[in-house]
Amino acid sequence: MIKGSVRLLLSSLVLLAGTATATTIDFAGINGSIRTTYTSSEGVKFSLVNEDPTGTGVFGAFLQIQNNGIEDGFNSTLPNNVQPQNDEKSSGQHTHDVLLSDLGIHTIGGIGYYEFTLDWNEGGGNKADLIIQQLLFVAGPGGQNLGNPEAALAAGGLAGQRFYNFSSDMANEAGGPFEGFRVKDVNNGSGEADFKIQIPVSLLTLNPDLTNLILYARMGNANSPGDADAGFEEFSFLTSKLCADCTPDTQGDVPEPATFLLLGVGLTSLGLVRKLRANTRQ
Repeated sequence: MIKGSVRLLLSSLVLLAGTATATTIDFAGINGSIRTTYTSSEGVKFSLVNEDPTGTGVFGAFLQIQNNGIEDGFNSTLPNNVQPQNDEKSSGQHTHDVLLSDLGIHTIGGIGYYEFTLDWNEGGGNKADLIIQQLLFVAGPGGQNLGNPEAALAAGGLAGQRFYNFSSDMANEAGGPFEGFRVKDVNNGSGEADFKIQIPVSLLTLNPDLTNLILYARMGNANSPGDADAGFEEFSFLTSKLCADCTPDTQGDVPEPATFLLLGVGLTSLGLVRKLRANTRQ
């Protein structure tokens, strides 16, 4: 009897050890949490915000996604006759290509950040919760219909550089499976931005062949709470035009060697002209 009980206990312990519980990080309003900010080990900053207004046409979205349960998608400008493979909305208008050179750099404490804002549009009450599962930032070519950029990168179908992988970063911190950030739409609907993501510029290695920003987002849950069950979610980015202390990202604008050569010849010629004028006056 004792041996049987010991075996049962050991079996239970093995079962529990083999069942890893996915970590969830709750923000303000979820399970009594008062967290409003989080900084990852890679230096990426996440924060709840309340910025108004952000209605359609004002927010400047470059990615909109919408579905029930789990929703996902990535920004890309597709031809009119090509339908998105995921849950993207308004291809070409509120879901479109973004050049890396269009991104502004917000300097905080001597560190430059790319800055993105998320406006989620969920219902009230028990429908307000939403889980952010994945935010994958890639530098690569634009105009692609990839389905899932995560899989495309792994299979070599996307020529790009993954410079920030949210789920991987957070799983490393958690030391195991990571479910995501659980947030609440306290603003209920569109009109006010809800979340800010600031990524250190140092995470992206400059490469003139990779001109575009590709953001793949996956949010929601298969079951309530945390599932997507209302309006669309949308992302915008900070440009230098919208920030007094921002500087534009000069990626892709580095002069070619021939440009430097022409500049040198021009300066040399200018110097000779000035010298000749000086000698003539004497």
